[in-house]
Amino acid sequence: MTREAFVKMLMASVTTESSQPQEEREKWLNSDWKVEEQRRVFVDGASVASAYKPELYYSSSLGIIVGDESKQFRPQASLTRKEAAAIIERVLNERVKSHPISGIGYYAIQSFGNVDQMSKLQDVKFGWSQLAYSGNGKASLDLKSAPYAIPDGWEAAMDKAKSYNVGHKELMVYADNRDSRLSSFLADQPAQTAFIQSIQNLLVHNNSYGFTGISIDFEGLLKESEQVGFTSFLRDLSESTKGYSLSVAVPPTDWYKGYDMKQVGLIADQVILMAYDYTHKDSNLPSAPLPLVNAAVQSALTVIPKEKLVLGISKQANQWITRPNGETVLENPAIQLVEERAGKPGSKLQFMLPYFLQHITFQDARGNHEIWYEDAKSIEQKIWLAKYYGLQGVSLWHMGNFNASDWEMVKNNTSQR
Repeated sequence: MTREAFVKMLMASVTTESSQPQEEREKWLNSDWKVEEQRRVFVDGASVASAYKPELYYSSSLGIIVGDESKQFRPQASLTRKEAAAIIERVLNERVKSHPISGIGYYAIQSFGNVDQMSKLQDVKFGWSQLAYSGNGKASLDLKSAPYAIPDGWEAAMDKAKSYNVGHKELMVYADNRDSRLSSFLADQPAQTAFIQSIQNLLVHNNSYGFTGISIDFEGLLKESEQVGFTSFLRDLSESTKGYSLSVAVPPTDWYKGYDMKQVGLIADQVILMAYDYTHKDSNLPSAPLPLVNAAVQSALTVIPKEKLVLGISKQANQWITRPNGETVLENPAIQLVEERAGKPGSKLQFMLPYFLQHITFQDARGNHEIWYEDAKSIEQKIWLAKYYGLQGVSLWHMGNFNASDWEMVKNNTSQR
């Protein structure tokens, strides 16, 4: 295929999908392209067939076609694979950048320092509660036990959310399956009834905090047999809290089989895909390599509408230390310490493909160190992925871990009020 024919074919797709009004697109293709022709002079522009000129100069105005170093377009030349890849990437970026996407923050643990960043978010989930389950039909909403507890001075955070017109202000409820406690809870109907009643009391009868909904984060369900219990619990919770939003966080189902993704998608107003924690000690696989994140999104979209799906992003680090005796240990250092380490002498810093993650190596008395971690550049790639698939949004766990550069990138890549 010639270069000019390829551009015409691609730009037909771009103009069809563009958010630009049809009248403006037609005006550009009928006449306005001539202004671009005068502004961006290709040395061999006269050899471009007239039928191809509108699309060529429209694409050049978007930065999709830039010509070579000698300002030639070479219209009749055969397109190489390398050239095709470069042009297709620019077309995809043009399509993706205009897709609106919500930024959703998890306000939890140590997030008050970033409370004003709520101005860049559409929704906020407050990580201030967890499941309290003691067995024998007894369960309740626990708002007092660290690390997920309503903090002193909570009013300041909620006032900020209101002042920034945050849409949904949901209370996150956390639970994990250590000692199979969560599995037991999902098999204990009286306990579920008591727990749902405590949520209903908070949201419906005495909502002094101003929450507009609930966000369920129940982690660690491994068995397919647990799907029925979890689905039934969500359905009962949804019925009991009508008028309030319900979001549900789910892991990729590669290992965690206790989540019926299709049913979760039907019940919840929003599904947060926690596409991370792939960390594997023996292979040095980090938390969220982009190819695995991509596969998780593709799998989820087979059963969950894209309008409901949110890509969960966790800003974290994984560190492998090979000690002098040859033993390798895996640690999960605080992201702030990792970012400090990146700037120290002796640290080799690279942005690595195909993971699309930052990578640090260095040596000290403890041994050889290898660190994979998320930063603004890697998180931006995940936001790009969410926009490419047309997802509802991205969620950020947790707000306290994001620095000024991260927030500026979030502002530039998500919808702003």
